[in-house]
Amino acid sequence: MPTLTTSGRADILFWEGIPGGPLDAFQGIKDPSEHLAKTLELMEKFTPWEYARATKVELTDANGTLAGRYAPTVRKPIGRLPGGGLVLGVADVVVANDPITGQGSNSASKCANAYLDSIVEHGEKEFDAAWMQSTFDRYWETAQHVTK
Repeated sequence: MPTLTTSGRADILFWEGIPGGPLDAFQGIKDPSEHLAKTLELMEKFTPWEYARATKVELTDANGTLAGRYAPTVRKPIGRLPGGGLVLGVADVVVANDPITGQGSNSASKCANAYLDSIVEHGEKEFDAAWMQSTFDRYWETAQHVTK
């Protein structure tokens, strides 16, 4: 992935893995050189065609690595206000994914589209909890595929 760093143009070796899976191997690694070595080891094992291109990589600086976790979160879509009214959560309020995946704006657009379709189709009927749940379910038909 191309980027611009404080030392100039660079390419990022970007990884994502499932927590507990074989790419979830960076716990406890603090040293940037060790982080790079682990990345190259994983590349050699899982993507040898990419590893062949990356054998001469160097870190741009001492802050040239990043590792973290973000577990996707799905919340109950319907809330009750103190006065008794119901509210329907939208987008990343109810379905949150790792921000690095870029799904936030995509998911928000898909949620808005699903909710709009449900509103228009519903007409003048009451927007009750059953409608809210079926509206969220419509959005979830799309959102579930990027929320694993």
